[in-house]
Amino acid sequence: KIKIKIIGKELLNTKIGDINSIIVAPILPENSFFEDGNDPVQVWISDDRNKVPLKVKAKLAIGAIEVDIKEIENLRN
Repeated sequence: KIKIKIIGKELLNTKIGDINSIIVAPILPENSFFEDGNDPVQVWISDDRNKVPLKVKAKLAIGAIEVDIKEIENLRN
């Protein structure tokens, strides 16, 4: 089980177009991998029936990483 916190909504500009998204952050146990502080990992999910993960941003102890969607196909809705 994982708990998440809803941070808000945003119109996200991606390579596949501008998409309304919901920003969430998993509530993580204390560890040395992620930076201390509020919401070290954030995930943007499409605000539609598909709930496609669009972007992930993580603040690590020694830097940061960001992953963006490049393409999408075979959506159910």
